[in-house]
Amino acid sequence: MRKYFSIIILLFIVTSCGKEESNKNHINHDASISIVNIENDEKIPLNEKSIISVDLDYSIDSFKAGAYSVLAQFDTTEKNFTTDGDFPATDYPTLTKEKGRIHINFPVYYALNAKNISIPLKVRFFITRSTDPYTSIVVAQSKTLTFEVSK
Repeated sequence: MRKYFSIIILLFIVTSCGKEESNKNHINHDASISIVNIENDEKIPLNEKSIISVDLDYSIDSFKAGAYSVLAQFDTTEKNFTTDGDFPATDYPTLTKEKGRIHINFPVYYALNAKNISIPLKVRFFITRSTDPYTSIVVAQSKTLTFEVSK
């Protein structure tokens, strides 16, 4: 019994350390993104025809051209999972300089048609850095916006 208890404790410590280290790799302090203007009133419910329009200020200290993008992510009913539905990845802006302001329009129907989307809609904007052609990591995240949804 004591042997199994020790193994469980060791497994917990290893698992906890891995998660903590993983979080450090995803959000760093040399990049930032903030919402400076929201064209949508958060008090007015959105529908499938709505478009979320925001202006975002960003800054990346260790900037490398072509490596950074900005994208929208919505909460799902699955814990720690977000989605942008089927929004075309090629429609997200690739950042071309280390700091600036960008405007994003996100059609809400992409989020509302996503599997397991959480209502009310909770969206945040990420700066991601490509690590290879099919993988990227989040290096900065905006505050979360919350919108009710009407039919």
